[in-house]
Amino acid sequence: MKLSSLFKYLPNKYSKEVCTRMKLELNNANKQKIWRVKNGLSGDAEILTHLIKLAKEQQKIAKKNEKLLEAE
Repeated sequence: MKLSSLFKYLPNKYSKEVCTRMKLELNNANKQKIWRVKNGLSGDAEILTHLIKLAKEQQKIAKKNEKLLEAE
């Protein structure tokens, strides 16, 4: 699975969530660093790991919601 197809599940405030999980201050420098990793311009393994975990969690939620809507 390509990361771009997985990253479409990231929430709008993904930078805030990643900073919270990594216990970083939410500032423009960290937001930009996270954006660079997400778009493949930088290679920070720890940030990438947190982005992937967050995207997979959101993907599971989206699939669960789809199943609930189909059941109705």
